Order: sequence, then C-alpha cells, then structure tokens
Amino acid sequence: MAVPDYLGLLCGQRWQEPGHLEHLSTSSQSIIAEVYTLNALLFFAVYLLILKALRAPDSRTWWWGASIFFGFSLANYYPLMVLAFPGLLVLALPVWRSVLSRLTELILLSLPNA
Repeated sequence: MAVPDYLGLLCGQRWQEPGHLEHLSTSSQSIIAEVYTLNALLFFAVYLLILKALRAPDSRTWWWGASIFFGFSLANYYPLMVLAFPGLLVLALPVWRSVLSRLTELILLSLPNA
C-alpha cells in the first residue's frame, strides 16, 4: 500500500477491495511471538532428547522423541529449524553411525508430524 492510500484511509474514503485493510491489523504480529516461543521450546526439546540419546546410543526411544519433536518444530515454523539443523547434526556427530543406520526410520517419524 502506497502513501496516498494511507491518506485516503485518514480522509475517510471507503475501500473497494474487501481485504484491503488486512495488513493494518495487529493480530498477525501478536502471533509471531507465540510462534517463536513455541519453536524455541520445541528446539530445546529436540536438543535435550539428542543429548539423552548420546548417553544411550542404542536406545531408540530418545531418537524417536527427538525425531517427533523435530517434525512438530518443522510444522510450527520451518525456517528456524532449517537454520538450526546443522547445529543438531554437529551435536549428533559422535554417534553418526548409529544415526545413519536409523535415518529412514527417523525421517519417517518426523515427516508425518511436519
């Protein structure tokens, strides 16, 4: 919306398009904080579950939980998890052979949640 459009709004002109004022509402801005907060919680849940999995690399339960929460986090706001994914890979590097053998299983658990 250009500057003259705002002047028309201030002067009391009616808009011809029904969704013309959508971007002026603050409802989308209030949701942003909730999205980031929930995604931070989901990221730290994934981080904690990977740390638990590092202590018991043969246990599938921790890896399954991390995969499921990773899928939830992708569904919530995927750009943050795409940026955090390399850090999670580095975290899982000590047991990469164990993770690599279960990779298809973990992907199949995370994608339905995304």
